[in-house]
This record gives sequence, C-alpha cells and structure tokens, in this order.
Amino acid sequence: MGQLWLVGEYISEGNNVLAGVMAIIPQDASADVVFEHVDAFAEEVNQRISETYAARLLKDA
Repeated sequence: MGQLWLVGEYISEGNNVLAGVMAIIPQDASADVVFEHVDAFAEEVNQRISETYAARLLKDA
C-alpha cells in the first residue's frame, strides 16, 4: 500500500521555510482522514509563511 505526500516550497531569504512541513496520507485513507491531513498541513503552511520577512512587510503596510 502506498502513501501520498503533500509538500510545499516557499523560498524566503534564501531558505525554504516549508522544509519539513508535510502531510503523509495513506493511499487508502477515507475522505475525512484526507481532509484532516490537508487542513493540518495548510495550517502549518500558513503559520510558517506568516513568519517570513515578506509576510511581516505586508502586515506593516
């Protein structure tokens, strides 16, 4: 049985701030499980990106 990997890349100041952020979803996962993993992934992505220099500049604008 395989797995699906949800990963992202967002480069800020020369670093991928999403390195290490991933969701590993079993291929046979139910829709509810997929939604849970994707929601958790999206929350972590939003948190990490909100801490970047570019996002901080937008907040101050």
